[in-house]
Amino acid sequence: MTPAQALIALAAHPRKFLESHHVMAYAGIPATFSAQQHQFGSGGYVDALGMVGPAGGSVFNRTAGTAKSFGPIGGTGKRAFAFCPPGSMQAGLVAPIAQASVMNVPVVPSASLHGNYVGIALNDLGGVVRDFAVTTLLNGCSYVIDGANPSVTHIQPTGGDSSAHVRNQLHGNYVIVYGGGGNEYDHNTEDVTIIGVRRGVGWKIYAQVHTRNVKDIVRVTKLFG
Repeated sequence: MTPAQALIALAAHPRKFLESHHVMAYAGIPATFSAQQHQFGSGGYVDALGMVGPAGGSVFNRTAGTAKSFGPIGGTGKRAFAFCPPGSMQAGLVAPIAQASVMNVPVVPSASLHGNYVGIALNDLGGVVRDFAVTTLLNGCSYVIDGANPSVTHIQPTGGDSSAHVRNQLHGNYVIVYGGGGNEYDHNTEDVTIIGVRRGVGWKIYAQVHTRNVKDIVRVTKLFG
């Protein structure tokens, strides 16, 4: 499957694609809620034996020969894809590379909220005409979804705030909170890719949970839509 075909498959059948293909996403510069054109491609992994592609590592920060299975749910043998903003990180992608129309959802440090978790300024996806909404990996952070449009944000624990504290403060104030330190995902052993897929004037938003070290896909959860 080429990256162009993968984008079509991700847009048409998000859950099916995310259950069988590991997806990473990297933040764009500037780190604001903004429309961007990302590079979308494969890191070159085809099985558990190592890397097929540039020697010495890839966009996924691994070294050639490292045993990473990147398996889908219930088996092995997968492809790993990544959304990368223009710049150095796209260097690890293996040709061919496709262009992806995305909205970049920035990370908000929890310390900047000064303890006030009510009425956070969220990013409104309603009316956005980009194909996908991406944000950086969650490995202790919380992702907030609120309203019917929806509006979203990504909160990172900083300033001594724990993952559980941030998550618990957000719960009850917003419609959907997907965070570490609770029962959504185990931030000590798992990390999460959040992908929004535009459908007409609406959105579907999914969480793809993977093991921290081996990167096998553990589960895919639809959060919205």
